[in-house]
Amino acid sequence: MTVKRFSRIPFLRPFLIALQFLTRIPVPDLGPPDDVDFRASVRFYPLVGLFIGILTGLFALVLSQLFPSRLLQSVLLVAFDVVITGGLHLDGLMDTADGFLSYREKSRVLEIMRDSRVGAMAVLAIFVTLAVRIAALATLSGATRLVVLVMAPFLARGQLLLVVRFNRLARDEGLSHQAMDKPAIGDFLPYIIALLLTIGLARLSGLLMALAAAAVAVWLSRVARRRIGGMTGDVYGATVELAQMAFALAAAVHLP
Repeated sequence: MTVKRFSRIPFLRPFLIALQFLTRIPVPDLGPPDDVDFRASVRFYPLVGLFIGILTGLFALVLSQLFPSRLLQSVLLVAFDVVITGGLHLDGLMDTADGFLSYREKSRVLEIMRDSRVGAMAVLAIFVTLAVRIAALATLSGATRLVVLVMAPFLARGQLLLVVRFNRLARDEGLSHQAMDKPAIGDFLPYIIALLLTIGLARLSGLLMALAAAAVAVWLSRVARRRIGGMTGDVYGATVELAQMAFALAAAVHLP
């Protein structure tokens, strides 16, 4: 399919650009995207999250037939997520941890976050995040685990649009400035759908999952405003990763 044919379907090009940016899933040649393409693609981040979740859920069904150990299944499921996303959001989490936990002034924190070298705080952050996700998933089974696997990526990227809308950027340049435009109110529909589906499928546990993910997003946004004056692409990535971790952790909470 040529670039011209993509232009005949208005939503297809921005969706594929979002898929290309957020995952390592091969897509057809789209030609070089410009700023307008990037901004339009942001609105499709939740749908990419849903696509990732569906693939992960299908993979979980396969694993359940191959391996009896839920711990082994959980390790492979988290590894699958890392592979399919190329570790994009984990990279943001690592840079954010190195910067924020250095407790330096704003300019120095931003420099640290731009540095490609990996520090001790980054290693600790990625270890704890992945370990908590694996441990939480290992406690879940059946429908509850499928809800977490499918809905966590969907909801985390859906609420990312809220984070974009209600927070300013810390820098006047960079990929986040190029790609992250202010979404319209109507663009929050995927998040609302994800929220209602989560609560509908898991009831009280679903509400707890959604609240935990939202609390992480609010907390990290406040920290970012205080530490560096706003958001960066790395902080957006960290928000997605920590929201997914909180979602899984809340699912593992025992409710009477």
